[in-house]
Amino acid sequence: MLRRLPIVPTIVVLIAVGIMIRLGFWQLDRLRAWVAAGLSRITRPTLLIHAKDDEVTSPRSVQDVVYGMKAGLTTCLELENSYHMVCIDNDKEIVVNRIMYFLGGENPHAQALAKP
Repeated sequence: MLRRLPIVPTIVVLIAVGIMIRLGFWQLDRLRAWVAAGLSRITRPTLLIHAKDDEVTSPRSVQDVVYGMKAGLTTCLELENSYHMVCIDNDKEIVVNRIMYFLGGENPHAQALAKP
């Protein structure tokens, strides 16, 4: 049997949820603007890792970062077999090895992580 919810409290809750969602997007927009404004001040080489099939962010986000930074500072890696959580997803070994290489070292566990 379906339980009927009181209409006024239900409407109030829906309005509150709508307001919270809108505030969340507003804060996200503020964060994006703040990050974009500071990209040109980055002076160190930067490794950008992004999954091709990321369901949360688009490849355009990486392009925006690259265009906002000084030329020649970015190295980009696009993963073919991962989604949003690249550090724990299908390409995690590639991520670890690429970060180690970028930092000027080698992963001491690279052989153990390599697939046969």
